[in-house]
Amino acid sequence: MIVPALRVLISIAIIHEWHESAVAIASSELTAAFSAETNRHLQKLNMRYPESL
Repeated sequence: MIVPALRVLISIAIIHEWHESAVAIASSELTAAFSAETNRHLQKLNMRYPESL
């Protein structure tokens, strides 16, 4: 039946994404990159809407 096979494939995809996320979280380079990007976005928001932050 197709449905059980589809469930297995979805489970494998979820586990793969979970693993990729864990690797990314553990990467200090990615942490620094996302932190810098977040800071840039927050600075832009603060310039546009200073009363909201």
